[in-house]
Amino acid sequence: MTESDPGALIFPDQQPSLWSPLTPLVLATRATAHLGLMLPAARTLGALAHRAVFLRRGFRGYRARPGDVIVSTFPKSGTNWAMQIGQQIAWRGAAEFRHIHCVVPWPDAPSERVLSLDAVAPPSPTGHRIIKTHLGADGTPWDSSTLCVAVIRDPKEVVVSAYHFVMGLLGLLDRVSPEDFVEIFLADAMPWGGWATHAAGWWALRERDNVQVLEFGAMKRDLPGHVDRLAAAMGVELSASERAAVLERSGLPWMKAHDAQFTPVPLPTVRPKERVPMIRRGASGGSGEMLDAAQQGRIDAHCRQGLLDLGCDLPYDAWFGPRG
Repeated sequence: MTESDPGALIFPDQQPSLWSPLTPLVLATRATAHLGLMLPAARTLGALAHRAVFLRRGFRGYRARPGDVIVSTFPKSGTNWAMQIGQQIAWRGAAEFRHIHCVVPWPDAPSERVLSLDAVAPPSPTGHRIIKTHLGADGTPWDSSTLCVAVIRDPKEVVVSAYHFVMGLLGLLDRVSPEDFVEIFLADAMPWGGWATHAAGWWALRERDNVQVLEFGAMKRDLPGHVDRLAAAMGVELSASERAAVLERSGLPWMKAHDAQFTPVPLPTVRPKERVPMIRRGASGGSGEMLDAAQQGRIDAHCRQGLLDLGCDLPYDAWFGPRG
C-alpha cells in the first residue's frame, strides 16, 4: 500500500503552528488550570471548543464514495482500534502507513493538517475508504453506499482514559485532579458534548442495514468475531492468511508496538516532552484504577439518566454494570 503525499500533514515529532485555531483554547485551558479555575471554566471552554473548532468544518461539502466506511466514536472509546480494524480489512491485512491520518480522513479534526476528505489517495484493493469522526449520528451524513460503524464504551472507562489522555496531552496531569475531571465529565462539559447523546443517537439507528453498533467490551472479549462481523458488513471475504494478518495488526500488542503510527496530533504550546502515548492500556473493565465506588456510581447514574431523558433503551446495565 502506498499512502498519499504526506507533505502537508503533521506528525508527532512536529510542532504545530501557533496560528492554529486551537491555540487560544489551549492557552485558556492551561491558564485556568494553573489558576485552579479549570472546573468552573470547563463549561465555557468545552462549549467554545465544540463550536469554534470541532464543528467548524465537519462533513461540509462531503460527497459519499461507494465503499466509504465512517467510524464514529465518543472520544477514548476505541477510535484508533476501530479505524485500524477497518483499514486492515480494506487492505486485506496489508495496510501500511506512516501515521493513521495519512490514510484516514478526519473531517471534524481540531487541525487541518490531517488527510482531507477530498484528497486523492490510492484506492484500497477492496474499494473501501475509512473515515474517522467524533460527531454523533445527527452530524454524520447518510448515503445508501456508506457504512457507519459506531463503538460505544463504558463511560467510566472513557473518563479514566480521557483523563490520562486529555490532561496529558495538555500537560496538565499535575494541575487537574481526577476528582475535578469527573466533575467536568458529569457536567457534559467536554468539547464533544455528552456521552449519552452520542450513544443514544447511534443506538436508535442500530437496525439500519448500513449501521453497525459495537460495544467496546464485547470487542475485547471476541476480536475475531468482531473482525468477521465488520468484514461481512463491508462485503469483504478474507482468506485465512488475510484474516490472520488483520487480527494480528488489530491486536493490542501490535498497536502498542506501533504507537507512533496512532499518536495524537500535537497541540500548540505543549512541549514535546509533555505528550502522551495514544494507546495507554487498551483494556476493558479497569475503571477502578482511578475511580472509587462512589465516583463510578455517580457516572453510571448520570449516564443512565441521560439515556432515559433521550428515550433510549440501550441496555446500560447489561453492558456496563458489574460482572459476576
